[in-house]
Amino acid sequence: MSTQIDHTHIIDWVSYAPLIFFIALLGGVVAHTYAPMSFVQPVIGFFFGAVLLFGAPVFIIWSQRARHTLYVPVHERTCDHYDVGPYKVSRHPSYLGFFMMLFGFALLINAFVLFLVALVLVPVFTFIIIPKEEAMLIEVCGDAYREYRAKVRMWF
Repeated sequence: MSTQIDHTHIIDWVSYAPLIFFIALLGGVVAHTYAPMSFVQPVIGFFFGAVLLFGAPVFIIWSQRARHTLYVPVHERTCDHYDVGPYKVSRHPSYLGFFMMLFGFALLINAFVLFLVALVLVPVFTFIIIPKEEAMLIEVCGDAYREYRAKVRMWF
């Protein structure tokens, strides 16, 4: 008798992660538009922001293609090939890429509020969203994911 484990509640969290980043970006930009607060020298912010902002999509796409998960729903992904591409140094390179995008845009437009929003999201993902996702992966993949988790850090 096989039992089917319902991961719908976890999948919802994971599925909405890009939306959370988009809302944070939009909210930070709107807040900056109505209450601009600078926090870095414009030339320095522009340079580092541009590097992060343009590097982020490359990093996100590389991480998705490395596991061949660009268009595969979370509940249909397999438990093999964890340690490929950017997954060798980060268990969540896509999220890392999204954070690169948020921090890069905050630096690029010199938006202190957006920078703070990104800072607030780091612990939300670290202590709420990622642990839920990893709990599902441990249930589904067992020792394969436990071993990978022991070898590779969460962020970098």
